[in-house]
Parts: sequence; C-alpha cells; structure tokens
Amino acid sequence: MARDKTESKIKILPPMTSKTEVLIVRPKGESTYEATRNKLNAELVLKNLPVKIKKLNKISKSGFAVETDSDKNIDRLIETFKKSDVLNKSFDFSKPRKRHPQFILLG
Repeated sequence: MARDKTESKIKILPPMTSKTEVLIVRPKGESTYEATRNKLNAELVLKNLPVKIKKLNKISKSGFAVETDSDKNIDRLIETFKKSDVLNKSFDFSKPRKRHPQFILLG
C-alpha cells in the first residue's frame, strides 16, 4: 500500500522569534567607538547594572545599540544613565523610532 504524499506527518512550526528591545546611545560630540565605550565603562560598570544586556552593537556616529529583553529594562537603563551627570551631559539616549518604508512597484 503506497502512502500518498499529502499524508506526510511533517509539522510546520511557526518561527521562533525572541523579541528584544533596543536603546540607542550616541555621544553628543565627535568621538570614536573606543572612546565612547571607554567613557561608558568608566562611569558605569556594565556588568553590575540592574539589567541584563544581550548585545552591544556598534551603530553610526560612534554610537551603540544596547539590546535587552523587555521594555521595562530599557526604562531602567535610561533611569540609571540619567542619574549620572557625566553620562547625561555627554550622551544622548533614545529608543529607535518605528520606520515606515515606502517603495514603488513598476510593472
């Protein structure tokens, strides 16, 4: 008895997406990535923060994208950064804006 191809027992699972939240940290003046990171480490010990940081990615204008698990962690990071006068004067902290890409299909 031959099996029909439509009777296969293959299950298609939905993709596993882990949602991460991002905080953008950029220096207010001209700087390099190394100088920005050293200044952050000098003011804050990144390992002793009350938030678990998943990634620290380089972005344009010598900035960093700090990835965490939830939006609450982003708010905690912003509060921690604003408590330090040196960090508040020399860095901009923001959440990325949602993009609305536009494109035209010519046919």
